[in-house]
Amino acid sequence: MRIAKLEVHVENIQSVLGDIRSELRGLASSLSHLPTKQDLFTNAIAVVVIGLTVIVITVGGIIGGLDFIKRDDRAPAAAAVAAPAPAPQPIVIQVPYPAQKRH
Repeated sequence: MRIAKLEVHVENIQSVLGDIRSELRGLASSLSHLPTKQDLFTNAIAVVVIGLTVIVITVGGIIGGLDFIKRDDRAPAAAAVAAPAPAPQPIVIQVPYPAQKRH
């Protein structure tokens, strides 16, 4: 009688272990589709590189556009000769006197 009970318990344990094994296989197959740390790191590096590229292209376009607007096809003018600075002029302040009474 005890041996029969043990056999029944062992059969129940084996069936439960079989269920656990099948659930673990399903879990392992679903985990294989998730990204790894290396995938996430690679994606982060790609985002940073793309962002920097956009910034460089934008700034380069702005600088190139401003250079195109500023560009002058004429020959460069001769260097301007600096004139000497004029002599400083004195500052004259006139203080008005109160009007005197006439007698």
